[in-house]
Amino acid sequence: MRKPFCEGGARMYVLGISGSPRKDGNTSLIVKKALEGAGCESKYLSVAELKINPCDGCQKCKELGMCRIRDDMQQIYDEIQKADVIILGSPNYFGNVSSHLKNVMDRTLPFYFQGTLKLKVGGAVGVSKWDGGEMVLQAMNRFFQYHNMLYAGGVIAKGGSEREVLHDMTGVRESVALGTKAKELAERIKK
Repeated sequence: MRKPFCEGGARMYVLGISGSPRKDGNTSLIVKKALEGAGCESKYLSVAELKINPCDGCQKCKELGMCRIRDDMQQIYDEIQKADVIILGSPNYFGNVSSHLKNVMDRTLPFYFQGTLKLKVGGAVGVSKWDGGEMVLQAMNRFFQYHNMLYAGGVIAKGGSEREVLHDMTGVRESVALGTKAKELAERIKK
């Protein structure tokens, strides 16, 4: 948790979501670096400990204004609505985001129908040992586009073994810079 007011006096809330099934893995570490860069009030969530079912495509949320599935996604809904900036992170799973993060992304369909996330700022961090990291960023970028969010950019950090991502100094530096850039973009929107 950081100070609620950023430089320039704007009240800012930054949410970081790690889509890794590993609670304290490389993705968690790099998402936290992006939150450090934002330097404002922030919250970090890991889906590793949450039970989030996949969207079943019923589209009841269009009528109800909320998802009919009751699980741990309810906690994430509240945080997403409060956030000015949302940083998503995922490991590379065959050139895509993890199924854990995909469930979160798909379950924001109520927000899509209501336009809830329009003009919020999004940033993406991916962790990849091999090729395919760009595809992870593309998946998150598409998510932001569908919600009419502003994309601050994306970073791929190299990691595979435990804490390896912290040895990728370029990835760490770019993640911190992404957090700063996303926060600054959100501040401009609030003015």
